[in-house]
Amino acid sequence: MDNKTYVREGFDALLPPLEGFIAAGMSQEYGSGWKYETAKILGENSPGYDDDDETFAGRLGVGACLETLRRKISIFSETLGEDGEKKVGELEGFWNALVRAGREDFDKKFAVGALSAMTDFTETAGFDCGEKIRTLLNDMEREGADDETFVTLGGADEPDKKTDPPKYDWFETAILLDACVKVTDGRMARGEAVKDATKKLRAMAEYSGKEIAKDYRDEDDVSLQLGVMETLYAGKTKTYPCTFGDGNAVIFYNMVRMYCGERPMFDVILKDALVMCGCPIETITPDPTPMPAGGGRKPSPNIVKMPNFDIYEAAILLDECVKVREHGKSREEAVRAVSRKLRKRAVNAGMTIPENYRNIKGIDSQMRVMDNAVDHIELPSKKTPEVFKEIVGLYSSQRSEYERILKAALESC
Repeated sequence: MDNKTYVREGFDALLPPLEGFIAAGMSQEYGSGWKYETAKILGENSPGYDDDDETFAGRLGVGACLETLRRKISIFSETLGEDGEKKVGELEGFWNALVRAGREDFDKKFAVGALSAMTDFTETAGFDCGEKIRTLLNDMEREGADDETFVTLGGADEPDKKTDPPKYDWFETAILLDACVKVTDGRMARGEAVKDATKKLRAMAEYSGKEIAKDYRDEDDVSLQLGVMETLYAGKTKTYPCTFGDGNAVIFYNMVRMYCGERPMFDVILKDALVMCGCPIETITPDPTPMPAGGGRKPSPNIVKMPNFDIYEAAILLDECVKVREHGKSREEAVRAVSRKLRKRAVNAGMTIPENYRNIKGIDSQMRVMDNAVDHIELPSKKTPEVFKEIVGLYSSQRSEYERILKAALESC
């Protein structure tokens, strides 16, 4: 068997006890409503929750089980331990690689890592399929396949790769998302999109005067990062990037949000990015910002329309709002703290921010809206953003999920 088949058989062995584990944990937490709660997590990927318990659990599949574990890790933490979230994240990464692999095989080191992660998880969770997965691992290692004949998906080290590339910046992320959209829309094959994005990202670095290594933003790296972007774009901002751990996921997530909700701003960033790559000007979409009706002067370059809050910014805002309401913190101090954190977060993500970005005046206004969201007040003149309602809902009914998002948000500031 090839390496990928060993990994697939490992997941096949893992699936039945994993489905039972999900059913047991969710039903203990939610009682007879566990199928409904699971369906809410999975959305359109969920089985019908009017099925009986056994049928519903048996239709979940590996991806759905891992997503449920990740989103409800607090329910299973007693069994999985403090590093349970990390173990689930590793399995989810290997599963996503298997789904995306097509006809390409895994290199041996990557496949060993996948089966080892499964074995470790079964021991922690107390599953009885661990011996079967361990046998698959031993059989694969005995085959002694030549690693050089296989394609790496970026999960293993290569002898000539010694550099640790920097995280993607705002402009590189726009180019990657542009490639992701073209693949999703069917305008470009994935392999072609990877080659095109690689060419642009390397050109951007060279035009900026950097001395780049052979592996800098190479096709392996771009293919791997495109996989993360595809996952986030497919979720249309409903997949929280803190579940990916360290890396580029937060800035990818924010760019997807911008593309979906603030398209003109995304187009401006993409235009600048393509100029930085040396692309001919005529191939770039014109600046979509319209002139004011009836002429008039152009808006100041230092005053731009603000992007919508994302779930992490909303968590920071709610955190300070709670400190004012329940712990006696002055409103002025809280507003300044939110502004300082959100501006620093944007800079850390690679943004060049204008004067009015998340400034005190704007945050003061948003905190009033958050106060209304907490009190469940909907004013006709000021509609409460859905993301504010979402974070308040998590704070009220899924505190551990809220705390996890807040922790990731504060770490990015």
